Amino acid sequence: MTLIDWLAARTGRERMLLGVLAGVLLPMALIFGLLLPLAERRAQAEQALRAEEKLNIWVAAQAAEAARLAPGQAAPADVPEPIGLSALEQGLKRAKLWPYVKRLEAQAQGGVALDFEEVEFTDLMNWLAASHPGWGYGFDSFRIEPRDQPAMVKVSLVLIDAE
Repeated sequence: MTLIDWLAARTGRERMLLGVLAGVLLPMALIFGLLLPLAERRAQAEQALRAEEKLNIWVAAQAAEAARLAPGQAAPADVPEPIGLSALEQGLKRAKLWPYVKRLEAQAQGGVALDFEEVEFTDLMNWLAASHPGWGYGFDSFRIEPRDQPAMVKVSLVLIDAE
């Protein structure tokens, strides 16, 4: 039995009811089953894009700063002594970043390794901007990776004596 035979066996009222149901249910199924999930994924992607754009702007600013302070330029005459692990720890505690520290350890030749598994980007950058000028360290390596949550990053950095 084909669909046409089956529909022909229905009364006019049944066929009209089936037409109305098909006219309402099919668009609703399309909206709830396909379009709404796509809209949600698009909103999440746009939010992630905005976070990445902010990160790219910050990285570009840091690259410009690094180019301005490129090797070969005269170093400041009054480079302070490195502040040490305990002072770094105290600074992280004052900035309320200590709970996010995954690793803080001394490296060879007076360097320091510092890792955050997940920390808010702006809080970390504010701490770095406030600490960096007088702490006596330079950056040997700096790695930052975005996390699943907006504005959260994974950070790994190695500091060396600024001498």
